[in-house]
Amino acid sequence: EERKEGEKKVNECQRLLAFLKILQCNLAVLQHGVSGDGWFEVHNYLDDVQEKLAELTDDLIEAGIALGFTEPTIADAVLLFQRDVLPAVKRERKETYSITREAFRSTAGLMQAAEGIVPASVANKLQECEYWLNKEADYKLAGALGIGDERHDDDD
Repeated sequence: EERKEGEKKVNECQRLLAFLKILQCNLAVLQHGVSGDGWFEVHNYLDDVQEKLAELTDDLIEAGIALGFTEPTIADAVLLFQRDVLPAVKRERKETYSITREAFRSTAGLMQAAEGIVPASVANKLQECEYWLNKEADYKLAGALGIGDERHDDDD
């Protein structure tokens, strides 16, 4: 397997941690760039999920460090996920929610991939995070976009 020059070999846990850093930056870009109808709704929603995501990211980074994984830097994250970095442009509510939904689904997939290389306690934390991300993507955001089923247990 060929790697780009300067790119470090990383495991699935480190890939996840790197993506979480990109996701945090992307959510901030989305929040700052939201425009049009629904501005307050989207702005407040993204503020809430950024806070939750920051806590999850901190917990997972600390768990990774305790397991002996090197924390990826933002430079590492950008090298790994350059195509996922969002430009800072104005976006309407629907586009913002759609991008957020896909990012949450991708993040849940990366978490699932990382489960196999971590102890059960960390895998359980990943599964809790996956549940939250999938609920946000498949119920709350899908409902806000008018797709899927809005019904869910609201156990934030």
